Amino acid sequence: MKVYKWIALILPVALSGCFIANVESGRAYNGMDSEYTSSMNTEITAACIKNAWQNSDVHMGLTAAGVSQRNTGDMITLYTLNYTEIVDVSPSADGKSKVVFYHNGDRIWGSKKILISGIKGCL
Repeated sequence: MKVYKWIALILPVALSGCFIANVESGRAYNGMDSEYTSSMNTEITAACIKNAWQNSDVHMGLTAAGVSQRNTGDMITLYTLNYTEIVDVSPSADGKSKVVFYHNGDRIWGSKKILISGIKGCL
């Protein structure tokens, strides 16, 4: 009987797919998608990307729920609901910034292309 209880507990989790619990697991889930260099500093680049993402029409309103921001030292991390899309903006040489994009979403909605377009508009 105990085996059936474990199966009943584990089966819904197994069928629902992997759970992304935080920024770190979001980065690790599919790994880095793409990397860019911005001619602007970290704060300006991150603010531009955040604005572009919040004004995008991704996942039928996923980003309308908000783009969260986390500052860790000199790095600014932006992420959408459930850590589906993550971007790290960190300082590089000469006042420029390095932008690393992670995408863990469903590719059929076209969100990746839209969000990368938002990033590229801020370089």
